[in-house]
Amino acid sequence: MSDLGDKIDNFCEEKTHISAAYSGSSPLKLEACATLLGLNPVTSKNAKILEIGCSFGGNIIPFALNNPDAQILGIDINLEQIKKAKEASKEIGLKNIEFKHIDVRKISEKDIKKYEKFDYIIAHAIYSWVSQDTQKAVIEVIKNFLAPQGVAFVSYNVYPGWKIKDMLRDLILFSTRNCQNTEEKIAKAKESISVFKHFLLDSENIHVPSDTIINFINQIFLINSDDYIAHEFLGEINSPCYFKEFVENLEKNELSYLCESSLDDIFASVGNADVNAYMLKNFPNRYDQEQFMDFYMHRVFRQSLIVHKQAYEKVAAREINPSDIAKLNFVARFRNQNDIWLNRHEEKMSESSSWLCDVLSKIYPQSTNLTQIFAFVDEKKRLGIYESLVNLFSTNSLNFSLCECENIAYEVGKTRLKPQFIPYIKYFLNNPDANISFADKFNHNMKFSDLDAYIALKFDGKNKADDILEDSLKFIKKNKKAIFVNGKEVKGDKLRKYTLNRIIQTEFTLRECYFFERL
Repeated sequence: MSDLGDKIDNFCEEKTHISAAYSGSSPLKLEACATLLGLNPVTSKNAKILEIGCSFGGNIIPFALNNPDAQILGIDINLEQIKKAKEASKEIGLKNIEFKHIDVRKISEKDIKKYEKFDYIIAHAIYSWVSQDTQKAVIEVIKNFLAPQGVAFVSYNVYPGWKIKDMLRDLILFSTRNCQNTEEKIAKAKESISVFKHFLLDSENIHVPSDTIINFINQIFLINSDDYIAHEFLGEINSPCYFKEFVENLEKNELSYLCESSLDDIFASVGNADVNAYMLKNFPNRYDQEQFMDFYMHRVFRQSLIVHKQAYEKVAAREINPSDIAKLNFVARFRNQNDIWLNRHEEKMSESSSWLCDVLSKIYPQSTNLTQIFAFVDEKKRLGIYESLVNLFSTNSLNFSLCECENIAYEVGKTRLKPQFIPYIKYFLNNPDANISFADKFNHNMKFSDLDAYIALKFDGKNKADDILEDSLKFIKKNKKAIFVNGKEVKGDKLRKYTLNRIIQTEFTLRECYFFERL
């Protein structure tokens, strides 16, 4: 391993972080995207899956749990993380996943002999944060070990959006150059960027695009965690590239870009007819169009799906139509605020899609599809449904897959927690400071404490609400848990009311995760 590789490894070990799930890389989504675009991928529920740079396993453990017939391999250069991933998967009782300490630059056929080829390969938060020889190795692994109809996922930072973030990163690295450890660096990074933000807000600075920089600062320090700051702004390497450079590298390896896992490249546009007309006239090549859009949309991040060139050539001329979208089942939860619908990213939905947001919210977490909605609408209005769905796809507001999802609530004597999820929940009860996140079948991270885990295990089909409440209060007392709301400790009757609400919230979380079954 190179000196730089050692530095990256040591940096990861210095700051123990949370290995979170990432919905964009879920094999459920990769399968759905490939199917929508005309490919015939292997069903994800019994697929062979490789994750490069798996960390503690937080991104693939939820999928392994929900798909016991799948075969999953996670590899990482960090030995300590692999050890803990093995410990977690063993405690959860997973039989279909293994973790290996492998440098992707040195992976061989012997390492993956039992798999031969992979139906899905995931490389999330790796490509932009490693050396060029490791980037090359990631692409070569996809070329050599992806099955003929397989789909790979690679996420990476892109220009031009990262041009401004580069400046912020340089400021952070300059401000933290004398710090002794990562914790100190994060604190100093926040301080330096906060001062810069106040300067931009309080002064009439004509030399920098203040609004854009402030928007990025807000995204970095209000939305994202310390782990994100350490990964993006304090790591040894962060090498964004232009999309055109990335796909040229794919072409050299007989691979092709398929789409973004969010599908925003398929359904979104710049929203300006003149710009679209200019793009189509001057950039007939689809890669050039994608690069053109990145300039206009100031894109900072991509999550690209990759297939073998021969597989793409079979669907290259194909166009998506309503019958293709009808193959998908989608789930979405929206929030209504003053008659304005907001998606999970707190983005405003268009007024024309408000009725669909209302429908999806009312049945959430039940899934639906285009055909089911068509059945309840007059034929003349069906085009409006399709357009509304396209709008929701373009804003990345939908969970979508090929599987149906049923909304099953807890009812004594009628439903219960599925036995397969009990060890998973017990893991979070016994490990309140776990290195992996709690996630649903779509790889969405959920807030889930040891108290939530204790409550969840009580939904066994026998316990009534009063029983769960009394047991939960005993758990709080026995473990001397101090509950605070708005900075004040909750006690007495207020604690009882708080705990009851927590039970209701936990039951809903289990429904969102599809963890209940009928007796």
